[in-house]
Amino acid sequence: MQLAKRRKDWPRLQILREGGSVSIADAVAAEPGGARDTKIREWCVSVWHAWRESRNQIVDLVKKELDID
Repeated sequence: MQLAKRRKDWPRLQILREGGSVSIADAVAAEPGGARDTKIREWCVSVWHAWRESRNQIVDLVKKELDID
C-alpha cells in the first residue's frame, strides 16, 4: 500500500520466460495452518526465482520509493 500511494506510473519489467514452480492456487489449496504457511513461503520463493532477472530493478525501485538506504 505504501508503494501504491507514492507512485502511479510503474516501470515495465522484462516479461518472464517461465512461471514459478508453485502457483498461488497451490498455496490456497494447502491445508490451513503450517502446511499452508509452508506452501505460501514456497510460492514466494518461486515468484522471486521467476523474476530473478528483474530483481535489481525491483530492489532499486523499492529502496527509492520507501526511502530505504
